Amino acid sequence: MGIGVIFCSCAGQITEKISFEKLKDFINNQVDWIEFFDIACSEEIRRDIIKLLSQRKTDGLIILGAHPIIKVQFLITLFKVLTLINIW
Repeated sequence: MGIGVIFCSCAGQITEKISFEKLKDFINNQVDWIEFFDIACSEEIRRDIIKLLSQRKTDGLIILGAHPIIKVQFLITLFKVLTLINIW
């Protein structure tokens, strides 16, 4: 249970400008888990994330680094599959 964070580097485009390690250090004590993905919008990674979330029984999810349009589509997919996650 609790809040999880997914960092997506968008194939390195985001990590060229933002240090996920510094963000991780900043929020580490405020969330229950943090995972890094290179391309969270890929079908294979989406399946991995859905599996991860179903195993961890996450109450809330923060997604950082993903393009807003992709993030919304991704959240809709997650909401359909895992109705226990609050997407707002």
